[in-house]
Amino acid sequence: MKVFAKILAVGLMSVALTAFVACDSDDGGTKDNGTTQDVIQDQGTEDPGTTTDEGPRPDNAVEDPGTVEDPGTVEDPGTVEDVPCVPQCGIRVCGVDPVCGEPCGDCDKGEVCDEIQGQCFEACDWAEDKPSEWGPAGVVSYLQTPANKTAAGEVCFDYTGEGTGDSGLAGLAGQVNPALADAISGGDIGIIFEFGDVVDFTNSGTFTLNGLLGESTADPAVVGGEYDVSEDGYVKETCQPLIYFLNAKIEGGELSTPKSRFSLSIPIDANLVIEANLIDAQLKGTVTEGGADGVVLTDGVLSGVLTREELEGTIDALQASCDDAPEGEEPSYCGYLDMAKQLLPTLFDLHRTAEGEYFVKTAATGPYPANAISVCMTYELAKATVRGFAQ
Repeated sequence: MKVFAKILAVGLMSVALTAFVACDSDDGGTKDNGTTQDVIQDQGTEDPGTTTDEGPRPDNAVEDPGTVEDPGTVEDPGTVEDVPCVPQCGIRVCGVDPVCGEPCGDCDKGEVCDEIQGQCFEACDWAEDKPSEWGPAGVVSYLQTPANKTAAGEVCFDYTGEGTGDSGLAGLAGQVNPALADAISGGDIGIIFEFGDVVDFTNSGTFTLNGLLGESTADPAVVGGEYDVSEDGYVKETCQPLIYFLNAKIEGGELSTPKSRFSLSIPIDANLVIEANLIDAQLKGTVTEGGADGVVLTDGVLSGVLTREELEGTIDALQASCDDAPEGEEPSYCGYLDMAKQLLPTLFDLHRTAEGEYFVKTAATGPYPANAISVCMTYELAKATVRGFAQ
């Protein structure tokens, strides 16, 4: 928990120290207004001229402006509201679709719905049915956010379709990456990917890639080797991991996953657990070795999106924790919250529509105001095995 708190504090401090200057095009606005005025003046000078040539004809004078009312047909877009929302359940079989909020189906008796990914799993008795063995696994041995926008554009996933990868964190690399490097290299965090029942690591076919959190069994902790995983990474009602990627595959040694969505529970301290939903998450990488003793992967990229609503909710929860703390015993991140609140909006780089489409952000008054941030991390995996659950 201390590691999570440390990384969070560094992240908030980075936001507070990073200045982004948003230059609104005031001149452009003035020009637009000026152009509008010129048009009105031109029309105004023409109307009197016409009146003078044709003599006083009040009726005609009134009719001309009346034709301006034709744009009343602009009301037609109102018919857009009449178009029914089309549910996008995709592979969801239960819960509601993320676009219309319409039901995607129900689970059979004895099954439990994972509302986040819309999948049905058989209910279990955790004490009796929890996992006792695991498939081939790799542990994250390197984790960094791209150093700048150029680097991010070359490797990160492209959500907007503009042709370059997206990463709203690129400007914070200098502050965030050292903390990540310390946590990973010191063995404090064991982020493990379990490759299920994969046998062929060149061409695997589809499988479920599970994400687990563990700790090294070595003393002192090392990166790679044997791990115990945390029970907090599982849903006790189904005995399934909280984080998983359905229909992952390895083709020609290249790992890829479809977009997924999962909930992150980050324990900040004994009394505060932050909940955040990472949406449209996907990863890729080159598998160079794989077997019962573990998986080695290079050139990995993990991307996802956090919405403004999620992040603002997180900031509010942190602020409430700071307000409730005894004076002089406030958590380390409390000192950065005020500045973070002011500057966090500058990190949002995307506009996400209700239908799940992404656009490069525009000014707040434009058609695509920023309401989401793309998160991109590069990673590598070292061989790992799972012994059991941490005590």
